[in-house]
Amino acid sequence: MKLTKIAAGAPALLKDDGSAVALEAVVDAIVSAIKEHGHYGNLAHHISGGGDWDAYAAAIRQLLFGRSSYGDLGPLARNVARSLSGRGPENIRPFRGWFFDRLEIESSMLHRMLVERRIETLNEDAERSRPRFRKSALSILTSH
Repeated sequence: MKLTKIAAGAPALLKDDGSAVALEAVVDAIVSAIKEHGHYGNLAHHISGGGDWDAYAAAIRQLLFGRSSYGDLGPLARNVARSLSGRGPENIRPFRGWFFDRLEIESSMLHRMLVERRIETLNEDAERSRPRFRKSALSILTSH
């Protein structure tokens, strides 16, 4: 078991090996791994508005440890959640597996499973919150 010094009162997670890890250390490790990855770092750079890594880390923190509903998430956290859906363009789909593998390494299998379910729920909520149109634009134009 690896012992890590954690500041008194700092929120931490218990890892699978019995050691503890500070929540901020998990966020820092995940963001660092994303920045170092050529493709996913580029993706994060673009969706964060040109590499605002502090904002990106805040969005990751909100997704990993927050209890916000989809409506309470900021635009960047929503974009990150959408990129973790496993759907979308082919070049983004593998990000989900890569991200959750890193999360499990930095935290635990249980935390990975909880966050995966949270991301699924957030994306389901996003889908439900999209407006549903009963008529197409063409049918509206041709009905008058």
